[in-house]
Amino acid sequence: MTYMIDNHISICFVSESWLTSDNNNITATIKSYGFDIIHKPRRNCDKLRGGGVAIIFHSSLKLTKVVIKHGELFESVLAKFKNNMGDNVCCCCVYRPGPLTEAFFSDFDEFIGSI
Repeated sequence: MTYMIDNHISICFVSESWLTSDNNNITATIKSYGFDIIHKPRRNCDKLRGGGVAIIFHSSLKLTKVVIKHGELFESVLAKFKNNMGDNVCCCCVYRPGPLTEAFFSDFDEFIGSI
């Protein structure tokens, strides 16, 4: 968190967040520094370690989580906010575990098309 503060970073995208719940010591620490987090734990996080994606952002930004359904070949978390000029901005963090397959490209293309 000090790196983000020292370098004036307002938003950060994290893959392999390893978070399993919305309220824990890590999210509390993030919030204590004046940041907030939107994240999605790995599917079956109770059985598998690792995974998960997150967007960490300064609390002055008002990000709203966006849910878009997609296949199980990748993990994603999306958010939107308005910039200083009033334009809508959509941001996304994607993590694809495992090998690249044609099925991934098909699912990902459909996902991008639905944003």
